[in-house]
Amino acid sequence: FCCRWLDKSLSNDTLGQFLLQLVQTLKYEPYLDNELSRFLLKRSLLNKKIGHFFFWHLKSEMNNPSISLRFGILLEAYCRGIGGHLKGLLRQVEALDKLTKLTDVLKVKKDEPLKDRMKYLCESVSQSDYVDALQNFTSPLNGNHTLGSLVADNCRIMDSAKRPLWLIWKNSDPLGHAIQPLYSIIFKNGD
Repeated sequence: FCCRWLDKSLSNDTLGQFLLQLVQTLKYEPYLDNELSRFLLKRSLLNKKIGHFFFWHLKSEMNNPSISLRFGILLEAYCRGIGGHLKGLLRQVEALDKLTKLTDVLKVKKDEPLKDRMKYLCESVSQSDYVDALQNFTSPLNGNHTLGSLVADNCRIMDSAKRPLWLIWKNSDPLGHAIQPLYSIIFKNGD
């Protein structure tokens, strides 16, 4: 009854505000096939913005063994239903994998001088496989933003135990340069 009421009553904007909490509630559902899962899956497939965040909320929990099966099944069902949008999500996953590998190496190099670590960062993101993965993809933080080319010279390694990266991309929208020429994102691997 509750999920039917939510489906009738919640606009997509309102659902977006509560999506994280509803996804977290899935952890406590006793069965894999339940009304809440069906409701969230349905609304995610009907709205690209809801689906974008549904995907990332599920994906962020996949390292938790107690819920990875449940969330993995939902992720698979969602990915099977989204058609062409899957390619964009896979590009985002590939970009985050590259950034994760890069920060793993930078954590190991934490005792080296900042100048050497910055040189490594700039050289790494200039390699063709990194360039391909880290440009012209949809931002995982906002499905309305397409990140253009990475501005390696403006990127920084922040001073913190996890060595987060301050990354800057050009706006790929040719008309967007007047409004927002650059996108800045802090990428932190861990926690």
